[in-house]
Amino acid sequence: MTKLELNNSVNLPHFKTYLATRAKLITTPPGLYGILPGLGLAIPVTVFTNFTLMQSAIVMGVATLGIWNLAHYLATRKKPQLTEQVRDGIKAYNAVESNKLHKHVDRTACQLLEAGAFYWVKIHTLLEADSWQSSIHMQGLRTDIGAAANQAMDELMVLASRCIGSPGNTRGNDFKRAFDDLMELDVKEALGGFVEALNANGEKYKFQSPHISGIFPAARDIAERLKLLAEEVVTTTQENERSRLEPNVTSNSTLAGIDAVLNSLKATRVAQDELSDLTDIHERL
Repeated sequence: MTKLELNNSVNLPHFKTYLATRAKLITTPPGLYGILPGLGLAIPVTVFTNFTLMQSAIVMGVATLGIWNLAHYLATRKKPQLTEQVRDGIKAYNAVESNKLHKHVDRTACQLLEAGAFYWVKIHTLLEADSWQSSIHMQGLRTDIGAAANQAMDELMVLASRCIGSPGNTRGNDFKRAFDDLMELDVKEALGGFVEALNANGEKYKFQSPHISGIFPAARDIAERLKLLAEEVVTTTQENERSRLEPNVTSNSTLAGIDAVLNSLKATRVAQDELSDLTDIHERL
């Protein structure tokens, strides 16, 4: 078994791709805000009808409230729906500035998230191959694989969301303390503070979650399962694409056609030989 693809990049490119893709499924119904267009239409309705402004506002408000919410329901009812837990998890990550996500999520959790997302992206990319559309069976299998990958990555994301927090210290704070020491003419302490801030390992300024040990076994297992699924999808995709692109020169119909022609040629040759033999006998007589 190959190792997980653990990406130490602070950019977390695959995980951010996953977040952006899944966040598109978060839709918010208009709710009571659907009444606002109706309130705006109340004035012209009042002008052209015998309704009072209050009556127009009530009628148009209720009408647009129902229309907007019905339209939202019809537009989203066939789309995949995220659970409340998954929606909350995505919102928790998106609440952190994208370029600072690696500082607010435990380092080990980041590695597992990026590894899982690497295979999640790989699976969905492979499923775009034409061979997965070749039959109803393959289309159904494609749907099942995509759903399984989404569920696994969603669970990994929710697990790791427990490891989001704020770093206890920043390099800026260390520099500020050193500068304060300098202002107080404590030169030796200030110089030591500047040197320490400059040379400090970046891990010092990242959030370290107390929950990582609790979620690690389950999170790693999910990432491993995503890896195994990706490997199977790679193999199946390669085999399907090879079968789709290579001509089937030994198909039953082709062989049957050749056999038929060969039999016809043999029969013709036998008939010609028999005719020649009869001709020879006739001439001898």
